[in-house]
Amino acid sequence: MSYKPTNKLDDYLKGNLDKKSKENFQKTLAEDKFLSDATDGFEEFPGTEKNIEEVKRKIINKNSVKATASSKLMLIGTIFLFVVAVSLSVYRMFSKNEKIKTDSDNQKTEKFSPFLISDEEIIEAVPMDSHKQIRYINTIKNQSVSLQEKKTEPEILEKIEAKKISEITNDPLFVSEKELNKKRISVSNHPLLYIYNLKVVDYSKVYKNNLKTNNLSGLDSKYENNISQKSDAESDKTYVTYNYFLTASLDKYKNNDFKNSLRDFSVILKHFPEDLNAYFYGGLCLYNLQKFDRAIQFFNQAIENPVNSFYQEARWYKALSMIQKNENEDAKNLLKEIIDEEGFYASKAEEKVKALR
Repeated sequence: MSYKPTNKLDDYLKGNLDKKSKENFQKTLAEDKFLSDATDGFEEFPGTEKNIEEVKRKIINKNSVKATASSKLMLIGTIFLFVVAVSLSVYRMFSKNEKIKTDSDNQKTEKFSPFLISDEEIIEAVPMDSHKQIRYINTIKNQSVSLQEKKTEPEILEKIEAKKISEITNDPLFVSEKELNKKRISVSNHPLLYIYNLKVVDYSKVYKNNLKTNNLSGLDSKYENNISQKSDAESDKTYVTYNYFLTASLDKYKNNDFKNSLRDFSVILKHFPEDLNAYFYGGLCLYNLQKFDRAIQFFNQAIENPVNSFYQEARWYKALSMIQKNENEDAKNLLKEIIDEEGFYASKAEEKVKALR
């Protein structure tokens, strides 16, 4: 049962009921404890009944405002969640693409530069005793002779015309394989040059772009036409031809500056990752710096290179590197292979095997 203050309760409190109605209402109060308590409250706080409708109106309005605010909050929340979901999807898609790109870049890097030498390795390297080093004179004395090579002075850097194997075998100056082995002459499948009397592969027809470096030193001014200076933001960088830079690198090797020579060969490998000259002469530098594991890596690259110009030399110096590591059995096996091939280093290999017994 409910009562509105504007009806009987209101009339009762204001004294507007007649005698009979008042008696009936009082009888109802006696039977309804809730109504009785409410009446006592109104009598204790007169005027309160006037505010009930206002309070109810405010409550209704407040609930309406709350409902509207809740609706707005729900709408804003829904929009926010949608934006977050779209953002996450875009981010994941971007991250996936970046990962694919990064993986692809890493694969390219791993493909071409697994054997690059860090400057930290070079700095910490300790050269071996000079009498044990493979120096410039020893390198010239022990390098194999190629049927196809043609000597040039280092300042001329004359290009040698490429010849196919079929052209070589049809050449009247070509000797038989048996005679070739007797003379300990090797056949190179790529044009060669001599720089400071050191045999090198001639890449002048292969490499079209120059090398970028900021660490050149030591060559005559006659080579100035091989150098170009940038005038833009990279003005501190010097761009040089491959043959010029290789000559500078070999000049350092010639003067026993093995660390800086090795740095130069690392620069070459960054630009030309399969460069045979850098692997072979870099391997000799590593040997002289007692980095025998790294030297073997470089010699292996020279052995496996499609250009065979340093195949015999690389196998010989790989065997010497193994001996320095006390891997004598492996070294002897490789030396026996060299002997069986009857190449340029066969007699030296025989002597070395005897010394290892």
